[in-house]
Amino acid sequence: MQTGRTEKIGNVVLDYSHYPEQDFYCDGASEDALLELVKTIPPREYPQEIYKAASWEVLYHLSDLRENIVGWLPVDKSMKVLEIGSGCGAITGSLAQKAGSVTCVDLSKKRSLINAYRHQDCDNVTIHVGNFSDIEPDLPTDYDFVCLIGVFEYGQSYIGGKTPFHDFYRIIKKHVKSDGHIVIAIENKLGLKYWAGCREDHVGTFFSGLEDYPQGGAARTFSRSGLEKILKECGETEYHFYYPYPDYKFMTTLYSDRYLPKVGELSNNLRNFDRDRMLLFDEKKVFDMLIREGLFGQYSNSFLVMTGPMTDIVYSRFSNDRAEHLSIRTDILEKDGKGLNLTYEVRDGIRNHQTIGKPHTLEGKIVRLSDKIAYIHHDMDDAIRGGILTEADVPKEICEVIGSSPTERLDHFIHDIVTNSMDKDDILMSEPVAEAMTKIRQFMFERVYKNPVAKSEEGKAEMLMETLYQHFLKHLDDLPEEYLNLLSVGEPREKVVCDYVGAMTDRFAIAVYEDIYIPKSWQR
Repeated sequence: MQTGRTEKIGNVVLDYSHYPEQDFYCDGASEDALLELVKTIPPREYPQEIYKAASWEVLYHLSDLRENIVGWLPVDKSMKVLEIGSGCGAITGSLAQKAGSVTCVDLSKKRSLINAYRHQDCDNVTIHVGNFSDIEPDLPTDYDFVCLIGVFEYGQSYIGGKTPFHDFYRIIKKHVKSDGHIVIAIENKLGLKYWAGCREDHVGTFFSGLEDYPQGGAARTFSRSGLEKILKECGETEYHFYYPYPDYKFMTTLYSDRYLPKVGELSNNLRNFDRDRMLLFDEKKVFDMLIREGLFGQYSNSFLVMTGPMTDIVYSRFSNDRAEHLSIRTDILEKDGKGLNLTYEVRDGIRNHQTIGKPHTLEGKIVRLSDKIAYIHHDMDDAIRGGILTEADVPKEICEVIGSSPTERLDHFIHDIVTNSMDKDDILMSEPVAEAMTKIRQFMFERVYKNPVAKSEEGKAEMLMETLYQHFLKHLDDLPEEYLNLLSVGEPREKVVCDYVGAMTDRFAIAVYEDIYIPKSWQR
């Protein structure tokens, strides 16, 4: 549906306010074929289409590997993202799934239509079609992330002038929040694949980047030091380098200065799909030498540079060889690679565990609901044993829906979730049961959590926990082995003790307190 200078494809809005009424770049018939494909084929069938087409263009634009370069970013539903040079939408879908809103900018109407059709179910995507220089003044200045994936190298085309890359960066910087991030993915001019005999990605000739582009061209990539020079001259003081492998286009693993590859890991190097290449040496062996010499960062095939505060992710690995619903991502977090090794799915479940959270996985959704149900009944059981509640106090309208005893209620919750989630890509409760869940939580807040009798006991619980904390702070040898191991790798003792005491259940904390402070002959 087109109205004035806007058009809607499904839920996606295309804004033509700055469109010059013609596309100044186009891949011709291949883009026409892509547009027809995304109009008629759902995304879940893209892998089969890639296989059938055996075409670089179809692979490049539709492969789910393309999303990996942004799939690890710490974007959530509270955030706004600007994607400059969104093209056919290779990463737009991944950003839309994570962010609150995604604003795309692209010069090509045809590519923007491809993007819109393939993501038409997304209700948080707006695509501005036209020249970036014309659109940019109207863009907000409060984006959490600005993404330039395979775009910064075209700074001359976007901006022009004598210092196009510096000017491009300064313009982009104006649209980022003070604590936001600019994300640049770009080939390394000195990438090992070019030394080994791959053609330069943009101009298509051998060694042109290594020779510093003697023939010129529309695009220009940089070495690490070259990128750093631009950032510093633009006044950027906080930036972090990551190393997509094999490169940023079809990344399967992301390394960082805090977690570099080990000897023997980089063996997947013959991944050239767009044009022929030479093979001058064994890239694995040379990568191994560079790793041993501490030079990997200089010769990585691609860079991902993120400005702004450092994230806790130091390494990320994707398993795109599995079916989509079985695919996983493994991240390693903080402490120079010595932190937790958790999949994205686990981290997402932890992050969205609270009532207001919205986990992205079925497992996370199940855990979130299960914990809510378990906590309600655990707290109700404690309140009954403490004399604050009786079973008869539970309102009749709740009992009529989900039962009059803990056993009945648990059974009803479980069966209701299973029945309503069957054959659906979601974990659901029926409306009456969900409403009963809300009412029983409200009842617990009114009668237990805010009950003056119960709250009068809080001081005793606080005293018990404070006493245990002080005890273990003075007697570190009494800690379990796993917590002693944390001390051995440099974790502050206050944090380790806090983690141990904070992880105790009520009954275990009481038992530990009694064991330490209550004479055995006095204990029941």
